Amino acid sequence: MKVLVTGATGFIGSHLIPKLIDKGYDVWSMERYITGRIGQTHIVKTVYADLVDGFTVRKALRIVQPDVVVHLASISQ
Repeated sequence: MKVLVTGATGFIGSHLIPKLIDKGYDVWSMERYITGRIGQTHIVKTVYADLVDGFTVRKALRIVQPDVVVHLASISQ
């Protein structure tokens, strides 16, 4: 099963991803490349999209074609 995790570089996402990998899931992360946290997630495939940009989100979903999306992303202001 293919799982797409938004917010993969955050606290919860970075702890969830290894659990999903251990259970045998094909894990992808959706990252907003301007966070400055590139490469801090575990060894997973990454797609870059900003959740406020519907075009890039739809493009990412077409690329990954996930069975499940775990939405953990947020932006603190």
